[in-house]
Amino acid sequence: MLAALLMSSLLPQVPSQAEIKRHLQTEIVGRWIPRAIDAKGGFHQNYDFDWKELPDDSRGVVYQARLTWLASIGGNNEVAEHGVKFLTDRMWDKKNGGFWWSVGLDGKPSAEKHTYGNAFALYALARHANMTGLLKDREAATRAFEWLETKARDPKFGGWFETLDRTNKPIVIGDPGSADSIGTPYGVRSMNTTIHILEALVEYVVLMRKEIRTGIGNQPALDASQVHPIKGGKLSLGKVGAKKGIELKRLEEAFKLVRDRFVTKDGELWYYHAADYEEPLSDMDSYGHELETAYLLLETAEVLGKPNDKETWRKAKLLVDHCLEVAWDEKNGGFFYEGHIGGGPSDRKKIWWTTAEGLNALRIFAQKFGGIYQTRYAQLWKFVLEHQVDKVQGGWHPSLDENNVPITSVKSDAWTEGYHQGRAIFLATGAEMYSHHK
Repeated sequence: MLAALLMSSLLPQVPSQAEIKRHLQTEIVGRWIPRAIDAKGGFHQNYDFDWKELPDDSRGVVYQARLTWLASIGGNNEVAEHGVKFLTDRMWDKKNGGFWWSVGLDGKPSAEKHTYGNAFALYALARHANMTGLLKDREAATRAFEWLETKARDPKFGGWFETLDRTNKPIVIGDPGSADSIGTPYGVRSMNTTIHILEALVEYVVLMRKEIRTGIGNQPALDASQVHPIKGGKLSLGKVGAKKGIELKRLEEAFKLVRDRFVTKDGELWYYHAADYEEPLSDMDSYGHELETAYLLLETAEVLGKPNDKETWRKAKLLVDHCLEVAWDEKNGGFFYEGHIGGGPSDRKKIWWTTAEGLNALRIFAQKFGGIYQTRYAQLWKFVLEHQVDKVQGGWHPSLDENNVPITSVKSDAWTEGYHQGRAIFLATGAEMYSHHK
């Protein structure tokens, strides 16, 4: 007993709830909001290492959706509404539906739409609707879901196409060696897109279970069976909405694809699969995605009503244990970035979002199992506060080298924002992402 007490006293201390809440607002939400709000619409994307504004040449749907989502979890509904307006007015294809991958400052859209980007748009819109409870916000989320269901879903093999053209025709063949907007070879299915479809569908399923406010006087709230696009002055379920529970079926489908096809028997993630999900196509091992997927599987299982599902916990634990075994830096702390399945790390940088996903996954396992997970959770908090946080300019360093020396880079761009660390720190405050789902 004395030895255990001595060991616990030597561990780094996890910050208090008050300190974590302060960190969320000052080092994450407050670094982008209100700084990034563009009075002309949407959010400015590019900021240098010292938060000096750099020129934008376009606005990407992923960044715009993630900032909208960040505003929502930060309690800034008006700012989130600003983001929603840009997404629905400027990034949505009003002719054919779907969100453009990006739009230029002149309003010219990209040549492609990507399911990854559309999933993040759904995630942000559904989160905002969950926060406001308003019919108009729910309808915006439903339009995004309907696009995924009617345009992006593969009727032959199941799952979802990755990339579509301007008319919503799936792009399954590209030039030799070419790749889509997120670097995926055309025609294959990526783990990255699939886990974020999963994440978005969780938020949407939670939304569809809730009653909503109509915003009209004292008119009673509507339940889920009454809600969907208003046509001819009446509330109608429409083609997709009429298939009762279709969003839940899609959530279960995405869940099984991730857990049973992408997670390997050794706790790694296949990065790509063939279109039929039968043949893995890459040995890339992304540690941040493995840590993130462990959380997303457990989150989904809870929303599906099976929080103690043994197979899900087994797969999630395999993912976390694998990262602790091969990606944890015993010398300097933190997680390395990526490697190869069956091997060790090949890129030993410490990337901000991998750190954030590690913090989130270790929090869950520390609470359930204690032991090494509690030790690493405390050590990772120490790593964040001593190394990942920029003590001079504020925010998180996007990248550190193997020895925890910051690699000077921009603080914000189309792929660098506050989503990963925002979620990890928001949940570390003791908040529940889906406390209202039951």
